[in-house]
Amino acid sequence: MPHTRTPLAPVDPGQASAIQVPEDMLRAGSNYVLRVTGASLEDEQIRDGDYVILNARTTPERGEMVVASVGDRTLVRQFYSQADGRVQLRPSDRALPPMILPADQVRIEGIVVGIVRKY
Repeated sequence: MPHTRTPLAPVDPGQASAIQVPEDMLRAGSNYVLRVTGASLEDEQIRDGDYVILNARTTPERGEMVVASVGDRTLVRQFYSQADGRVQLRPSDRALPPMILPADQVRIEGIVVGIVRKY
């Protein structure tokens, strides 16, 4: 999947009650669920149709998997801050290059804490 495509979609509120999230996946504060679309996360064993469980914390630690908004795109990437004030967002698909951006162009939406897969 090209990295310009949005890989996540909010869960339809009508379906929210059908998604059971194990309590041990929830963290302090707000938690929410997004549905993955596309195949660019398969290197992380996250597949099209999976539900990503997010903690709404917006200050990630180095190397954490985050959901980040960059312009009109919503992406799942590993987060790395750089000494020069920029942010590096590394995709799990090794064929895609990392994105290196000024920190003010990246909005962290949450930290990935788990996935739920329905068969």
